[in-house]
Amino acid sequence: MKRLMLWIIGLGLIFIITLGGILIYSSAHLKQKLETSANGLLKEYANTLQKRNITLSYSPVSCSGIVYIKCQTPQIQANILEFELTINNLSSELQNLQSQSLQFALKGDILLNDKSQDLQAYANLLSPITLNSLTTLTQTSQKQYTSHIKGTLDSKNLTQYFEIQWRGIVQNLKDENLWVYLNSKNILNDKIEYQNLTLTTQSKNFSNALFNAVQSQKAYRGLDQKSFETLVFFISGILLQSLQNNPHYLQIQPVITQIQNFITGKEEHLKISIQKTSSQDFFITPQSFWKDGLQDQFFTHYTIKTN
Repeated sequence: MKRLMLWIIGLGLIFIITLGGILIYSSAHLKQKLETSANGLLKEYANTLQKRNITLSYSPVSCSGIVYIKCQTPQIQANILEFELTINNLSSELQNLQSQSLQFALKGDILLNDKSQDLQAYANLLSPITLNSLTTLTQTSQKQYTSHIKGTLDSKNLTQYFEIQWRGIVQNLKDENLWVYLNSKNILNDKIEYQNLTLTTQSKNFSNALFNAVQSQKAYRGLDQKSFETLVFFISGILLQSLQNNPHYLQIQPVITQIQNFITGKEEHLKISIQKTSSQDFFITPQSFWKDGLQDQFFTHYTIKTN
């Protein structure tokens, strides 16, 4: 009996060691594929944005962990006209993994800088921003998946809560791991259809902070609160007047009015919802996003609501 027990324990240890070895090997293989895919995706983004006169530079992505893998890059930087957008310590960490779904948390710190310094006071209103989000991906069929993203963008004067739901049709998945695939440049060829998007913005003394930023500009020194509100109403009025002949004016007008009230401090929060109301499919790709006429198609399938 003692010898039998020793055999059972020995076999158990061999099984555990073998299983652990397989897990470590599989994890190392997955991390390598994730790093290769993510870096390839960033390179493809950089090439695409270069055509739009946007320069994207980044530190290589590296992945760590055995079961719950975490991938991160120290810095991603985009130069858009005179603005420099920097994302520091961007990380994506696997939270839950099942046969048909996975969940990962995305975190990072965002800084906005005006290289000319002319508009830095306004950039300071928006950054630094802390990003925290949780994404759930569910594979609904061999070549289709759904995504549910929920998170916050938090800065000194604003907290923004966002929630996005969309579905995608993959073109080149084959036998690839879904998480690896979604971090690769192949996703740029996928068809994506947004179901709904909700953005809720909560003010943290934003109106007063914006008023102070406007006052810091040479052209508006000495501006009082009433004149600031008049200026906001004037700019909003010009914008609304320019859009009066737009066929989608009735949807756009309430949004601009709500933004105006938020800027002047009449409202402490702003909620904008974009919901798909058409029963017809409306898929886009990153390439088609830049095409002319997409706006008219968008309003055919979606409705914008405020508060």
